[in-house]
Parts: sequence; C-alpha cells; structure tokens
Amino acid sequence: MSKCLMIGLYSLFLVIVAFSVADSGELNMGGLALDAELQKLKQASIPTTIEELIPYKLPDEENAVVIYREIFKMKNSLYEKHKEEWDWIPYVGTKGWDWDKVPDEMKKRVTDLLLYNDEFISLFKLLEKATSMKCQFINREDYKNSKTILLDLSGLRGCANLLASKAKIEAENREVEKALHTCLIGLKLAKSLNDPFGVSQLTRIAINGIIVREIEKVLRKGEGNVNLYQSLIREIESEMENNLTAYGLKGEMVIDLSYFSDQKKYIEIVIPKESFEQLPETEKEGISKIYKDPEEFWSKQYLTYLQTSSEIISLAKKPYWEVREPLKKLADKIQKLPKEESLMTQWLIPVPSPLFLRKARLDAAFGNAELALALKIYKAKNVGYPDRLTQIVQDILKELPKDPFTGEDYVYHRVGYGFVIYSLGDNAKDDGGISAVGNPWQGDFDIVWKCEK
Repeated sequence: MSKCLMIGLYSLFLVIVAFSVADSGELNMGGLALDAELQKLKQASIPTTIEELIPYKLPDEENAVVIYREIFKMKNSLYEKHKEEWDWIPYVGTKGWDWDKVPDEMKKRVTDLLLYNDEFISLFKLLEKATSMKCQFINREDYKNSKTILLDLSGLRGCANLLASKAKIEAENREVEKALHTCLIGLKLAKSLNDPFGVSQLTRIAINGIIVREIEKVLRKGEGNVNLYQSLIREIESEMENNLTAYGLKGEMVIDLSYFSDQKKYIEIVIPKESFEQLPETEKEGISKIYKDPEEFWSKQYLTYLQTSSEIISLAKKPYWEVREPLKKLADKIQKLPKEESLMTQWLIPVPSPLFLRKARLDAAFGNAELALALKIYKAKNVGYPDRLTQIVQDILKELPKDPFTGEDYVYHRVGYGFVIYSLGDNAKDDGGISAVGNPWQGDFDIVWKCEK
C-alpha cells in the first residue's frame, strides 16, 4: 500500500470518527485519571451526558416551538402568494436591501403587505405570542437530527429579518414607537434559542445583531418614549448577562463526547487488520498506536479532550478582554501536544472558538445600544445630551457597560446636536470612531453607534 493511500485512509478514519455519532452517549473507558476529570466537571456543573445537558422535555402546550413551526409554514405560504413583493422586502428579498432605491410603487406595495395585510398581521401577532413563551427547539430525542435543527434555526433567523423589515418600514412611516416595539419583539425572539448548543447560540448572536443594528437605524428617524427605551435596555442587559459562549460550548462538548463511544469499530472499518499488517514499518508508525492498543489510545484522547474542554469553558466565563491572550496560548498548547494524546482535541475544538469573538462583537454593539438608549432617556429629561457618560449612572443605568475588547469605558463624544459612541473592536485600538464598510462589527475598526440629534 502506498504512503498516499495510507494517509488517505488515515484521513478518512478521522472524518468517520468525527462525524459518526453512536446511539448512546455512555462511555466505557475507565481509569483513575478519567474518573477524576469527570468528577471535576461534575463539581463545576459542566454536563457530560445528554441527560445532564437537557434534563427535561417541555410539553407541547407550553412550548413556543409549536407556534414557531406554524409561523414558518405561514411564512412559506406568504412567500408563494406574494413572490413579486417578497423579493423587494428589506433584508428578506434580493432587491430590497437598498430601500432608498426601491421604486415608489413597489415601496407602497411592500408597505401595505407588511403593515396592513391581514395574513401578515396574524403572522406578527403569532410571533409576539411565541416570544412570550418558554421554548425548547431541541430535546433529547432529536438533538442528533441536524436537518431539523438547521431548518428551525434558518426559520427563526428569517423571522428576525422579517421583524427588522417591519421595523424599518414603520420607522420610514415615522411610526418610531411601533418600530421600537417591533425591535423589542426581535430581542425576545433571540432568547427563544435557549438550547445549549454552539450552532443555536451562534444563531442567537446573529439574530440579536440583526435587531440591535435596526434599533440604531430606527432612532435615526425619530424619538420613542422613555418606557420603550427602558424596556429595550432591560432586554439588552438581560441578554448581556447570559453567558452564551459557555452555554454553547457545554452542549458542543456533550455532542463531541458521544464520538468516543465506539471508536475501535471505526478503526477496523477503515483500516482492516490485514491491510494494517501489510503496511511497511515506516507507514505503520502514524497509526500503530491507534490500532495496536486502541483502548490506551482512546483513553488518552478522551482525557485530553475533557481537560481542554474544561479549560476553554472556564475561559468562556470571563470577559473577552481577559481571555484573548489565554485563548491564543491554549491554541498553541493544543497544537504542540503529542498526536497520540490530542488528535480528537485538535479536530473537535476550534480555539479560539468563533463563539468568543462573535459574542464579544455582539456585546460591544449591545453596550453601544444600552448607552445610546440611556442617553435618549437623559435627553428626554434634560433637553440635551450629557457631556460625560458618568452623568447617566444611577438615575438611568446602575453602572456603565465596559468595552468587551478592552475592559475600559466606551468612547463617547458629543458631535453637533448628537453623539457618537464606540467600542475599540477587534484590534483594541482607537481608530477614531471609524467602522468597517459593509460589516460594522469586524476587523481592525471600531464598533460604532452614531446619533445625529
């Protein structure tokens, strides 16, 4: 057998292990070191089985997912019925992204559809009802069904875009308070994704991002009332307190652990004993420890994975500015570990995890929004914006949010009759309040909120 073929088989082996989930999450490997590590996880309230991760099933009559799936069907039906207008809906269709360039006649048709059509009114009422309920998209029985999960996530993100579209058009019609209320529903919609899995929490972060960007755009069109501002602040503060990164990583670890449950079988499928024995000694070296003593090999793999997962989940509980460098060091440490100990860790754990950075960017945008709304409240009470952010503490906010990239206060400047607030963003450097073109939350730019008046 050629070296290329051996490498190909070895690579295929890794793919099969990584994507073959066994029927049971139970692990048969023992040993004092493994038992001790599992006990540490238990003491830290980190689940290692699906039963610990999802302790109950929400009854259908209490579960908003039943309503959401009805909404998804309604949305598909409305698309079929109104294909032409749908294509021009902001954030939803392919032609409506630059709303200023949409022909006036089509603007009116889309506006009538989203704001006054009885079926759309019913859809938005159902969305508001669903966001006030408990929700469980993933239970123990279907957590392995990726097709269903992805369809639900896609459907929910589509609803967020539709809510943002509605808020945009309401603001264009100078119905700013209605638009802010629609955004409030959007923030609650994101919280419906409380399933402890990385893909769910990434979608939740994306939905929050869609809505918080729309709040900024809505406030460019006019003022809301103080009660609405306070309600939005409460939702934002509540979501900032939720540790979406650690929550998502715990679920990913439970799924990954199920990959370890029947490893020897996958080795023998990919590299039959006869084929292994025929390999030249030089070609056996890379896989000999796996095949000749699979129990010892997988015990080491399992232990390394548990230790690394525990470390990364612990980092996820801290502010991003504190863990940026430790994450880089952890990534370097993993790459330097012996392969016979760390193959699955290197394969399954992306360090630094995208959850860390995306949550930090969302927190930066949330901090901007919280401060901007508090400044609006200050203006309503004092007929003008303050010179310093400290003037909104106590009466409006209990404390000022900190920039997740630096741990310092956000940058705040009065500009004309308005203001600008910004986080220093990924590079933790003050770029003068300049945000990235096209993606305001990415790269070596600041994450900015501007208000002209």
